[in-house]
Amino acid sequence: GVMKEEVVLEVEERMLRQQEAREQFEKLAAYLEEQMLGENPSIREVRQDLCLPDAVEGYPFLIRWVSQDTSLLTDAGEVRVETLEEAAEVTLRLEAIYGEWEWEKHWQVVLLPPTRTASEQLAFDLKKYSERAAGEHAYDASFALPDRVEEREVSWRMKKEDTGGLMLALTVTAA
Repeated sequence: GVMKEEVVLEVEERMLRQQEAREQFEKLAAYLEEQMLGENPSIREVRQDLCLPDAVEGYPFLIRWVSQDTSLLTDAGEVRVETLEEAAEVTLRLEAIYGEWEWEKHWQVVLLPPTRTASEQLAFDLKKYSERAAGEHAYDASFALPDRVEEREVSWRMKKEDTGGLMLALTVTAA
């Protein structure tokens, strides 16, 4: 009789030459440039989180993302624009490592303030005003309330709460 024996042989994946790896990196960067946007219309109009994977199937790279300003855009792609008043530009760097080689690609990401309704914008402006006034008048016994907030006319009145407390009520007049 003939003896049959099964032998499992593991073969290492073929390593890419530097030029091949660079070409793969260029394809990866182009792919990621499209995929990273998520729900955002473009890299120049970002209000929502970016999709920044640490690996992409079919590409042999270890991927790392680095944001130049993590208070606005984290390395994981989380967008923090709640307090933005105007557009802010943040450099986002892709680092792709393969063996002893490393490649980088940079994008200038333009973060935009959130889209707010008129009432949300007024609340935002009032919060900004009150924070500024609190800092400026921290040791004052009182301070004057504004008659205009961000070019909108406002008036104030005292309102008695059922709990016995007093509250300031705001009335906004369209300018």
